[in-house]
Amino acid sequence: MKLLLQVLRKIFFIDLIQGMAVTQGYFARKKVTVQYPRQRIDIHSRAEYLPEKNLYVEGSGRFRGLLRLMKNPQTGEELCTGCGLCMRICPDHCIEVVGEKKAEGKGRRHQSFKLDIHRCMFCDLCVEVCPTGAIVSSNEYELATYTRDDFIYEIGTLYTQPPITRYKK
Repeated sequence: MKLLLQVLRKIFFIDLIQGMAVTQGYFARKKVTVQYPRQRIDIHSRAEYLPEKNLYVEGSGRFRGLLRLMKNPQTGEELCTGCGLCMRICPDHCIEVVGEKKAEGKGRRHQSFKLDIHRCMFCDLCVEVCPTGAIVSSNEYELATYTRDDFIYEIGTLYTQPPITRYKK
């Protein structure tokens, strides 16, 4: 009986018809293709502060974009204490942090923070280990440049959005 069913399935192309039915079902659905250079999708990785709108945007939590350093939105104070945990946990060794004691009061702050993005694999271990939440993944995904020197971000560019270069033919 089992052999007869297998022969009938092959004769009447049952598997082919089932596959074509699945394909026809996708023709009726709404298209999800984005025409990339002309259309860009707005990706929000995690909860992100947008200073121009003065609000926090809740993100999906799955996208890992360019790393950013955050400031306290109420006081404007830098959150990075220069502890170096991000530097120690990074498997690619693409973060260099030099910390120093604060001149006023107690505590620490970073003296320099350097991120070599062409070595980074965007694993987000540095984001998870940061005790103050100073490092976050941004929604930047267009990171192409013409030189390797543009992949090294210093402290000034990590607090602000680096300019996005729109390439033309």
